[in-house]
Amino acid sequence: MAIAHPEPAGSIVNAVFAVGWQIARGEGPGAQPVDARFFNHVRHLSERCNSVDDWQQLHTVLLSVAADGSRDKTPLYLLQLAGGGDDVGSAMQPRQRRSRALQPGVGRGSEEQRGRGSEEQRATRKRSQKPVDSAERQKRRGRLQQLLLGAAEAKPGEQKELTQRVLSDATAAETEARLEREEMAQELSVAMRKCLRAAARQIARAREEGAEEGARKAAQRHSEPEVAETSFVEDTLRSGQARATAVASGRARLSTDSDVSRVDDAVSSKDLTALAALLESPHEDVAVKAALAVGTLCARDEAMQLELAALNGLSRIAALLGAPFSERGVLDLTLVLKALCANQSHHPRLLEQFVQAEGPRLLITHVGSVSPGAGSSERQQATLEVIRSLSGHPPARTALVAAGVIPRLLRHLAPASPLTLASPAAAAIAAISCDPGCAEVLLKAQALPAMVQCLARGPAADAAVSSAAAIARMAALRPEAQQRARDAGAIDALLPLLDGGFSTNLPARAGAEAGAEAVCTLLRGSRLSATSLGQAGGLQTVAGIISQEDAPAKLTAAAIETISLAAGLDAFCRAEVVRLGVPSVLVTRVNDRSKRVASLAAATLGTLSALGDESLARSVSAAVATGGGLPRLVEQLGSDDWTVRSRAATLLDGAVMRADADTRRSLVEMGAIPKLVCILRGGPQAEGLEAALGAIEALSDGIPEAQDSAREHGVLPLLSPLLDRDATPADIRDNSLLALRALVDGNDQSVAAAREAGLAEGALSSLDDGGDSECALLVIHALTSLGFRELHTQIALVSGANHRAGDRGTRTGALKTAWARL
Repeated sequence: MAIAHPEPAGSIVNAVFAVGWQIARGEGPGAQPVDARFFNHVRHLSERCNSVDDWQQLHTVLLSVAADGSRDKTPLYLLQLAGGGDDVGSAMQPRQRRSRALQPGVGRGSEEQRGRGSEEQRATRKRSQKPVDSAERQKRRGRLQQLLLGAAEAKPGEQKELTQRVLSDATAAETEARLEREEMAQELSVAMRKCLRAAARQIARAREEGAEEGARKAAQRHSEPEVAETSFVEDTLRSGQARATAVASGRARLSTDSDVSRVDDAVSSKDLTALAALLESPHEDVAVKAALAVGTLCARDEAMQLELAALNGLSRIAALLGAPFSERGVLDLTLVLKALCANQSHHPRLLEQFVQAEGPRLLITHVGSVSPGAGSSERQQATLEVIRSLSGHPPARTALVAAGVIPRLLRHLAPASPLTLASPAAAAIAAISCDPGCAEVLLKAQALPAMVQCLARGPAADAAVSSAAAIARMAALRPEAQQRARDAGAIDALLPLLDGGFSTNLPARAGAEAGAEAVCTLLRGSRLSATSLGQAGGLQTVAGIISQEDAPAKLTAAAIETISLAAGLDAFCRAEVVRLGVPSVLVTRVNDRSKRVASLAAATLGTLSALGDESLARSVSAAVATGGGLPRLVEQLGSDDWTVRSRAATLLDGAVMRADADTRRSLVEMGAIPKLVCILRGGPQAEGLEAALGAIEALSDGIPEAQDSAREHGVLPLLSPLLDRDATPADIRDNSLLALRALVDGNDQSVAAAREAGLAEGALSSLDDGGDSECALLVIHALTSLGFRELHTQIALVSGANHRAGDRGTRTGALKTAWARL
């Protein structure tokens, strides 16, 4: 008879927990608290699932909750699971087949009719019901799972239609399984009765033949004594051997049944010592059942895990991976290892024992070289998930790489590999790449082309997100790795991931973050990568991400850094930055609630203005002056971080130079002058000093309010050491002379204060640069603003000042030469 095989238990278990976790995590912008009470109830119900029917019932209720727009979780709390069934679907229980008793009132004479009747019923049902294809059902569930995680519908109402179909499939499967069980019970009973009658006939025939043979041998003993005696001895030996074989087989069967009972007793008493001993049983069913029992007892109990570590139990379970067990047995062992040493709550000693017992080497033998057969894909998926978890722990990661796991993982990234296998394989590679040494091994194994190819699976696929992270880590090793990633087409392949930055779907945004960080890594120090990004239109996407106000801070920061890198490396990218109006977008981020984003935006504006591109500098200055970034810059002038102060002063300097008088007055009212003066207090070596002097000059030029504020906050005495030629670089002296002229021009009080501070005499030292220098002209302008408007008054100032020997004549000559140039 054709028996309908139920779906593998692991797939429905994974589906139940995936949907349960998606509901508990919730959806929507921003961080959502996980509904721990709901998810713990899902786990509680899962422990009560003793059959495929129970798992399907639980999965159906979860799907109905997920499909409900209001996410009413009441149906789950009202769900009651009675347990029982034919196949135990739980990942921690062995599969068993329970027989059903015959219905009362049915006699032996009707066995043939019952057999024919069940066959006719099954044939009728198969003709009237179209069988549900398991692959199609899996495809529907996978597509519904994608929709629940935020994928776009291919057509209106697709999610509702798929939910109804999945619910219908579950109901049909439940009905089909029930009918199959009833038919199987009938047919097994009929077959058992037939066997018993056949055995009775054989026994009767054997007795008759034995009696005839005995009579024949008795007659032979009288005529052939020696031959009869020999035949009797041979018959006795054969009979003894047969009885010994039968006794041994019976004892083995009794021993297996006894060991299975001992497993149940040990579970009831939570006796790990007994279970650890049963792990060494030569019988697969006993060893696997003991392993499952250990996993059930220890998975979430730290005290039991510690006891298991003391018994070296995990080493024994790992050793079973090398035994010639069935496909189902290996799957059960893999799930036990996943529960004990490949989750977030594992005990460190268990993981250590697993590594010492060569568990990684034994584990990877079940990846990539699986013979076709039922359950192989499910077992491979479970194995890859264990490898993915173990790859996050340095000792296990090192052992896996040394055992040769990388080529096996890369094979599962091929386009023909199903997504259920490619996703954990890519995630494992991403975890392995966290270690620079392992990343080198990946690079030598030609992993970059495989990871780039995996990006084509789509931005919504977990495999693509993991691949982007791995590409970033490998490309960061050295420039040659960057080039190899670029040659493999990484930049073009990463751009679709960036499109997720415009989505409200959290997985899509996570993919955009991974893609943006990978693009940043590829751009660092590589002009060719910057050119490729610009010509591919990538800056358009990046600028759009920066303008998204609700974009995650990590994604926005990566996008801003991409702009800074690309503009600093390539002229075409700089032109694109101006064309796209990126400086105006960056100004809006200067006041971002994320400190990192605000800091990066301000730093990038400073970088763009200092690149030497006049068009770009004008664009930055105009954006800062008109885009509302000035208050933030004034605030940053008072930062305790000198780098932040310097960057703000640089941007303010560029913005004020092109600002009108009203804008400059508003900056004075915001308190910019006192904060700029504080930078001058750091002396000639202060970071951002030149930019602060430039900003003071731009603010004070023709603005009496700024001149008065600067004087009152003590700026004039601070200029004296900055004018000393022996202690100050020429560019600082130039900016100090410009600031002095702007601070005192047309302000009698400031002129008097500057003269009293000795700034007129201090400015004369710059004449030692010679009359042909730019600095000599700046001295003349500064002295003119201080009231020395004629050449003879400036010569008199030189003559009356205290000089070193020979300086008076030299400075007078330089002064006359500079005046001649005016």
